[in-house]
Amino acid sequence: MLIYISKVLFAALIISFASWLSFKKPVLSGFIIALPLTSILAIMFSYIEHKDIEKTITFSKSILTAIPLSLLFF
Repeated sequence: MLIYISKVLFAALIISFASWLSFKKPVLSGFIIALPLTSILAIMFSYIEHKDIEKTITFSKSILTAIPLSLLFF
């Protein structure tokens, strides 16, 4: 449970920092949000929790295949 709470707090800190930064430096804030931070963090946390490289690779491939679909939202 402690790991889950720390992941939620870490993600919330990144989002709130980017939101705060958007008032002072909107270009930098947009750059931070556009980075694939969530994917990198999710892959990292997944590997740390499960220690299974095969599942992590499968997870990473699923993210890679979803990128073209997510670009439709822009």
